Amino acid sequence: MNRVNAILFITVLIFASCRGKGNNNDHKITGDSAVTNTKQNDTLLKEVLTAQLADGKETGGDEYESHQYTEKDLQAIVPIVRHELEKSGYIFPAKEEFNAAIQRIFKRTVSNSISKQLYVDFNDACAKEPIYSRVKVIANGLYVIKNNYFITELYAIPELLDYQSKFPELNQIEDLKILKKNPDLGNSMEIPHWKDITDLKEQRKMNIQRLVAQNSYLFNASKTHGAWLRKNEPEFMTALVKTFGYTDDPELLKWVLEASSLKAGDEDDFGKLIWMKNCDQSISIHSKTFEVINSMNEAEKTKYLNDLNAYLNYFLDYEKKPFNINNAQKSKIIACLVNFGERFRYQNGAKSDDLKFMGRVYLRDYNDIYKNEFKRNKYYNLPEFQVRFEKAKDYWEELVPENDGEQE
Repeated sequence: MNRVNAILFITVLIFASCRGKGNNNDHKITGDSAVTNTKQNDTLLKEVLTAQLADGKETGGDEYESHQYTEKDLQAIVPIVRHELEKSGYIFPAKEEFNAAIQRIFKRTVSNSISKQLYVDFNDACAKEPIYSRVKVIANGLYVIKNNYFITELYAIPELLDYQSKFPELNQIEDLKILKKNPDLGNSMEIPHWKDITDLKEQRKMNIQRLVAQNSYLFNASKTHGAWLRKNEPEFMTALVKTFGYTDDPELLKWVLEASSLKAGDEDDFGKLIWMKNCDQSISIHSKTFEVINSMNEAEKTKYLNDLNAYLNYFLDYEKKPFNINNAQKSKIIACLVNFGERFRYQNGAKSDDLKFMGRVYLRDYNDIYKNEFKRNKYYNLPEFQVRFEKAKDYWEELVPENDGEQE
């Protein structure tokens, strides 16, 4: 190999090496706030922290905040959250994988808009307007950080960061008394400093554990973190199923089922395990709920079949139209309920009269609203549905003739 060719060969190797290193780091540095401890991030962090320390830790009622939170407060914690996730071993998903997971779990589309985040509201799955508040009665949700591939709640900086060690020059801010106007009484009240929160260190540790667990469970499929969340964050895990219709995790779905026995007055809440109304006004049937029930032992299965039968009895009432569904949607939900219930009966020799699903529908639907929808939709192509529908028809027409049993 002559000298010119050798130089060209070495140049190509160096170029390929640099290119390879660049590709390995592409995902790690994606996004404006992906790299921690930069001068720009520290400037924003210090600015927001100064304001938060000057306003103190709120008191004065369930809906009062001594600090007015904004998008800037959220952006200030993004590098902190990312740093903690990196330390925990969290694997940041690729953009397409992350966006698909957000759609699958929360039914939200991550768009290419200029917004750096989107808000997921746990009180209303269809609400999209961001709420920058840490008061749960005002805002119960989290933020999807679009170009950093994680989710986070809105935390105050002292709730995540040992600010006294990182920014000792700001400690003097908390030497001053904080006085603000009482929102209810109008008189002046003293606001506690963040440094005076006795268990702040423990709160900080718990917040970071929560962040790591939520992201590792949802985007890294960590069963360990899923178990931790079921124990420590039951409301979050229940909302995944009942508010957003996430049913891909059989273990989670069974856990929610076991905590959701049907009770009078809670029928609509129980119904969230079976179906949901989507933001586009369509409905989704949670067929995986039926699969989980079908995988249980006979005693457990019978218990939940009784609950489903009781829910069906409630749902058949013409006046019951939860979430403003129409008759066509309601009929489809009824058909899916009946189809599963009848399959169970026939698997057990059709011995349980108490669990007659199709017969209950045929008897209660005296205006033929559901029956006509069944026929119009060709019985939704559900296996054996039409056959069992005809059997119920023959049974009730023989038992209760059109003349109510009177002899002509």
